[in-house]
Amino acid sequence: MRTVSFDGAGVQVLTLVYGRDEQGRVLMLERGAHKTFLPGWFVGVGGKVEAGENVFDAAAREFEEETGLRAVGLSLRGSYTFMTETADNRCGVIYLFECAVEGDFVAEVADGTLHWLTVAELLAHDKVMPDHKVWMGQIFTNSTHFACVGSWKPPVEGTLNVGEEWADSRGYFEGLEVRG
Repeated sequence: MRTVSFDGAGVQVLTLVYGRDEQGRVLMLERGAHKTFLPGWFVGVGGKVEAGENVFDAAAREFEEETGLRAVGLSLRGSYTFMTETADNRCGVIYLFECAVEGDFVAEVADGTLHWLTVAELLAHDKVMPDHKVWMGQIFTNSTHFACVGSWKPPVEGTLNVGEEWADSRGYFEGLEVRG
């Protein structure tokens, strides 16, 4: 049986924004090779909520900082609660947003390369995290707010196969004892 304890856990509050264009494509960031976490993987755009900031303001700020574009009509679509199975046992929540986009598109940004992809391309892509596919399926096909949970397990030293290390949010809590 796996055990996760929340005693002394640090809590993170994060945002991820999925910008959409007129054709329904989704703006994704291919993280640069220089990034420590998930280099080469496709992720939504977002980051940490700062002290005193609400999640909508944080989502809009992070989106503009990372893309140079403005998030228009920001809509909270869901949330993802996670915990890490690491020595520091962090936990947190990621607020998931969808929006339209305004501004001049520039592909090369500080954190990597921006791409417009169809939902079908995203869900079939081998460099999109499995849990991200779970919630993207909900964001893009369901009109109601949703919530999901999962756990991040650290990658095996010396491997790049991070995707297999992300626990499936639909089945993670089977047999899990939670203390704290």
